[in-house]
Amino acid sequence: MTASPSNSRVELDLASDLSSLTTRLPGPSGSTADILHRPVRSLLVDAFPALTDGRADGITVTFGDLQVGWYPDGGTYQLNLDAFRFIDAVSGLIPSGARLLDVGSGTGVLGLGVATRAEVRQVCLLDYNVAAMRQAGDNCRTFAQRRPDVQIRLVQGRFRPALLPRLGEHDVLISNPPYFPPELLRGTADRTRLTDEFGLTANLITDGLSFAAEVYFMYSSAAEPEVAELLTRSPVASRAETVARWHAPFPTHLLTPLGRERFDGVGPDERWDTWHEVRVLRLTRT
Repeated sequence: MTASPSNSRVELDLASDLSSLTTRLPGPSGSTADILHRPVRSLLVDAFPALTDGRADGITVTFGDLQVGWYPDGGTYQLNLDAFRFIDAVSGLIPSGARLLDVGSGTGVLGLGVATRAEVRQVCLLDYNVAAMRQAGDNCRTFAQRRPDVQIRLVQGRFRPALLPRLGEHDVLISNPPYFPPELLRGTADRTRLTDEFGLTANLITDGLSFAAEVYFMYSSAAEPEVAELLTRSPVASRAETVARWHAPFPTHLLTPLGRERFDGVGPDERWDTWHEVRVLRLTRT
């Protein structure tokens, strides 16, 4: 059964420079409990108890002028810290007046986040998941109250070349595809939300520049062999560059033996006991 958003939300205040995170948990009789983290390693680790025990049915994240929400519905992947790191890294690279396409947009956090910080004139959110489109619509309405000057469009569908006539060409394409090849993670219920069964990364590399003059997407260092091979076989290989990177923790128990070989050493604490590097790749036309 699909959950519905309500006023019972975990509130997260992420500093605009990513230096701290305050998680405000709902308690009995309207009370709250605040948890402050410096540095920030994970976005939702303190929110999950409230989501699982019924105190809250969703979250709201405030990041500077951006406010986005998410609630678990079995189909829309949760908000994560890397999305906000991407917004911070890429927004300053977006040309003024750009038409922005967010592929695999989910809740719309990347597209709306970049549009909050950059002077874009249009944002198109594309996702095949109907539930994701519903949550993105909620976030678009919140965004439009603050930025009525930005045109917003939501399109439901899979990212394929045949979709170009329907979408039209944009100036910049951004995406946060699933990070990992399927063989790196164990078979868990949420594995398909982390692994790239649909080949979105490959499609971004081969077809992204048909939709926009610049393409930015995230990938994991654990997927470096696969990404490198895709770039070698693609005509855009000579126009690819890494524009940002950061280390992120990951729980080892989710990894297969091959996955463990691809990750780096020991992580920051007992909940996150290995690291990978998240990279932002830019593809450009000549």
